Amino acid sequence: MPAAPEISLDTAFRFAEKNGVPAFYWVDGNLGYVLTGAVNRSVISRAVRVLYDQLNG
Repeated sequence: MPAAPEISLDTAFRFAEKNGVPAFYWVDGNLGYVLTGAVNRSVISRAVRVLYDQLNG
């Protein structure tokens, strides 16, 4: 049986953009999350912080 992948305990937000649509994504524990939308980077950045706080609060 293959070994389980290592999971980082640090949450690091990553930013990506494709065709002008921004996305932030991160892994927290064994779950991955992504937030994307047709808004500018500063709007989605604020939204991802609120979402992260709600999920971890």
